[in-house]
Amino acid sequence: MSTLRVRAFRVFGSFCFVFSFGLVGPWGCGEDASRSEAGSSNAGAADAAGAAGSFAGSETGGSSGSGASNEAGATGNSAGSGTGGSSGSGASNEAGATGNSAGSGTGGSSGSGAGTNVTDGGSASQTAEGGSEQEGSPQGGASGLAGTGSETTPGGSERSVGGTAGEAGESRGRFEGVAQKGPFVRGTSIIVSELDENLSQTGSSFTSEIRDNSGRFEVDASYFTGPYAKLTANGFYFNEVLGEVSSAPLTLVALVDADGSSTVNVNILTHLETPRVEYLCGQGVGFEAAKKQAQAEVLAALLITLDDAPSSENLDIAGSSDADAALLAASVLLQGYLEVGELSELLSAVAADLREDGTLDEEAPGSLLMNAATLVDPASIRANIEQRYSELGVVAETGDFEASIARYRDEGPYPYVTRVVFPETGPDGPNLLHSANDGRTLESSQSLRYDLSAETPQGQPFRVRLLWTDPTVPWGAALGSDMWMFSQPQNWSVTDVFSSPDYAAIQDFTVTNSGIPSHLPMLLVGTGSMRIELYEGNAGVLTGMRTIAWAPGG
Repeated sequence: MSTLRVRAFRVFGSFCFVFSFGLVGPWGCGEDASRSEAGSSNAGAADAAGAAGSFAGSETGGSSGSGASNEAGATGNSAGSGTGGSSGSGASNEAGATGNSAGSGTGGSSGSGAGTNVTDGGSASQTAEGGSEQEGSPQGGASGLAGTGSETTPGGSERSVGGTAGEAGESRGRFEGVAQKGPFVRGTSIIVSELDENLSQTGSSFTSEIRDNSGRFEVDASYFTGPYAKLTANGFYFNEVLGEVSSAPLTLVALVDADGSSTVNVNILTHLETPRVEYLCGQGVGFEAAKKQAQAEVLAALLITLDDAPSSENLDIAGSSDADAALLAASVLLQGYLEVGELSELLSAVAADLREDGTLDEEAPGSLLMNAATLVDPASIRANIEQRYSELGVVAETGDFEASIARYRDEGPYPYVTRVVFPETGPDGPNLLHSANDGRTLESSQSLRYDLSAETPQGQPFRVRLLWTDPTVPWGAALGSDMWMFSQPQNWSVTDVFSSPDYAAIQDFTVTNSGIPSHLPMLLVGTGSMRIELYEGNAGVLTGMRTIAWAPGG
C-alpha cells in the first residue's frame, strides 16, 4: 500500500514537516449435625518398649474415651481417665511381667473401671468404681486427645513428652498447600490462627513463610485444640495479567476446619467467601454448609456456575479442572489492570457487599469487573501463567478460564467505565480527548494550540488513533493546510501518517509508560474533520470515540 507519511515537529517555536513515501501496515458458628462434640477419634498415649515406663493421658468427650497404656514394658504403670465417652474405660497393662493398673471413668455408658491382662504369670491389683474386671478395658488408651506426661527411658531418666496422636488426629493442625493470586513468591508470610467454635481467635497462632516462588507452604500447628483455623498469606505475587511480580504485597485469607483439612490453598475465592462464612455461621448455619453456600454465591456474582465444586481451598489456578479454571477466571476478573492497593480495595468492597445477602449489588465494583473482562487478553494471560510455571519446573495444565471471562464481558450487568482520565485542559490548551469536545467544531488557527492529554492506570496499555474523515477536503493537500499537526510528544510514541482505502490519513499515538501523564501540543490547520478512537488494554479494545471538526473562526 503506497502511503504518504508526514511527521510535523517544532524547531525553535515553528512547526516543520517531513514528507516521505513508503509501505506501512497498520474479589458463634453453628456446629454441623455430623460433627462430634470433641475429638471422637483422637488417640491417647502409649509407651511401646520401655523397660520401665509410666505415663498419664487424658481424654475428654471422645466417642470411645480411653486412658493410656503400656504395651510391652517389663514393669508398667498406667493411669487414665475418660469423661463423657460412650464407652469410658480405664487403663491397662497389656504384657508386663508384673502390672498394676488403675482407672476411673465418669459418664461412660458401659460403666467404668480397670482391668489387667497378665500373660507371664505376673500379679495384678486393681480398683474399680462400680465396675468389674471385665468392665475395664484390657487394651488401654485406644483413643482420645493426645495427652502430656512423663516417660521413663530405659536408662532410668524421665523426660516430659506429649501423648501420641491417634489415627484420626495424625494430620490435625498440619497444613500444606499453595498461596495464589498468581502464585505468591518466596518470603511471603503464612500465619495460621486458632479459632474457637464461634470463629473467634483464641490467641494461639503459628507463623511460617513460603520458601520458593511456587507459593507452596507447610505449617505444623498440631498443638491447636480449637475446631477451626484461619490462614493468612501476605506477600508479593505473580500478576498473571501483566506477567510480572506485583509492585506491593497483598493479603489473602482462608477459613478451614482444623480437624478435616490438611491440604489448604489460599486464594481469591477463599478470601472473598470468608466474611460471608462468618456471617452465615453467626446466623446458625453449620460451618461446612456455610462454606459451600458462600462459594456458590461468590462464583454466581462472577456469573460462574459449577456443579459439585470442591472446596475453594482445594483449587489451583494451574489445574485443569473446570473448578480450577473458575478460580483463575475469578482471579483475572478481580485483578484486571488494578494496582495492588486498588485490588485490595476491590476485594474488600466485593466481600463486604456479599457478606449479608450473598449478592453483588454495588455498581462501582461491578464496573471494575466489567473493565477487566473487557480489556484483558486471555491468550497473553495463559502464556504468562504457562511461562511462569515452566520457569519453576511445573507444567501448568490451565483449564478453560477464557469462557468465564467472555461470559462476564457479554452478560455482566454492569457498565464498562474507562479508568483512563482525560483532563479538560492539558499543559498546552484544551484537551481534544475530553468528552466535552465530542461533536464540536473547533477554531483552527496557526496560533491556537490544543492538547492530546491522557492519564492511564499503571500497567494498562492505551492508544489513540486519529482518522481524517472529511471527504470533501483532501488531507494536507497544500503544505500547512487542512490537517492536524503536533510537536514535542511527552510519553507518547507516534507513528508516521499512513492511509487506507477508507481514510486519507491515519496516525496512532501510544502511551509509552503507563501510570504517568501523557500530552503533546497540537494544531488544527485550515478546514477538516477527524474521528478519534480510544483503544485500551492488551487486547487493544476500542472503548470510546470522539468526532471533531475545525474551521477558521470555529
